[in-house]
Amino acid sequence: MRSVSKVPRIRLDANKQNNDPYRSNGGSNGTAGLYRARSALETAPPTITLDDRTYQYDQQVVFFADGIQNVFLNPARADLTGGQSNSATYPNGHVCRSISDVVNDESCQRTEIGGLYNGFERPMTEMVLQGQALQALAEVFVVAIDPFGHLSKRAVASSPEHFFAAETLEQYDDGLNNVDRSIDMIAVQRSVGGVCQAVVDPWSAVMQAENLPEGVDLSLPQVGTLEIRNVSSNATYSTAIELQADSTLAYALESIPPGEYILRAFVYFRGGDGLTRLYGTIDHSGEPVAELTVMLRGGETALPLELRLSGAVCN
Repeated sequence: MRSVSKVPRIRLDANKQNNDPYRSNGGSNGTAGLYRARSALETAPPTITLDDRTYQYDQQVVFFADGIQNVFLNPARADLTGGQSNSATYPNGHVCRSISDVVNDESCQRTEIGGLYNGFERPMTEMVLQGQALQALAEVFVVAIDPFGHLSKRAVASSPEHFFAAETLEQYDDGLNNVDRSIDMIAVQRSVGGVCQAVVDPWSAVMQAENLPEGVDLSLPQVGTLEIRNVSSNATYSTAIELQADSTLAYALESIPPGEYILRAFVYFRGGDGLTRLYGTIDHSGEPVAELTVMLRGGETALPLELRLSGAVCN
C-alpha cells in the first residue's frame, strides 16, 4: 500500500469543500480517478528495497463509486474534465435529450445508447474501459455506495468477488457500518500469484482460544453481529453474536414484532493459518447467500445459522 502523502496535492484538492480535501462537491467523475490510479501505477517502481531486501509491491486499488458517472474524460486537460454529459450533448430528437435528469441515467451515460460526443465515450462506458485497463496493473475492488449503475460498476471490478454493494448506509451496534464491513472483507482477501487459493478449513461449531479474532473493533464476548430488517416497515434490529462459556456462539432477539424480515449476520474467526477473516455469507441449504428472508412470530426468537467466508475464498 502506498502512502497517501505521496499523492500529488493537486489531486487531493480537486473540488474540496471548506478546505477539506476529503469532502468534495461537483459532478461524478470517478472515471478520472481510475485514470489517475492507472497513470500512477504505470510510472511507479514495482519494487522497494529496505534493509538490503527487495520487496515487490502488491498492487491493489479500491474504487469507491457513488452515483452515475456523468463527466467526460479528457486526458488532454490537466483536470481531465471534458465537461458534463448533460442533455445538450445529445443530438436533437435523441431520446436522452428529453430526459430532464439525464446526468443520472445509466443507459444514457453509456456510449451504446448515448453515442459519442466530440469523440468522447459516454462517462459510464469510459469508466468501464478505464477500470479494465487498470485491471492489467492491479487487483481492482469496487465498493458501490449507492443503488445505481451496478451493472457497469461490476465490470470495473477484477471479479464478482471484488465487488461490494452498500446501497444504503446501515449502522451496527458495534459502531461500524456496512461500508466498514466491505473494507473488512477486502482486507482479508489475499491473492497468491494471481490465483485465488481455497482455504481448506472444516465447519466449526465452536470458537476456541486460538480462533479468537485479532485486529477487529469488537470486544469479547462479542465476535459478530446479527441484523434483521422488517420488509414492510424497514425497522431494523441488531444484536451481538457472542462467545459462550462452552465455546459455542449464540445470539438473542427479544421483543421483535412479528412479520417478514431480511436477516444478515457477520462473525470474525481466526483460522488455522492465524489470519482473522470475516464470515458473512449465509449457507442456506448448501447455497451461499448474502441474506435470508425469515418469518418471525414475535417474542424471543432464535434461528440456527451457518456462515461461510465472505468475498473471495483466498489464503
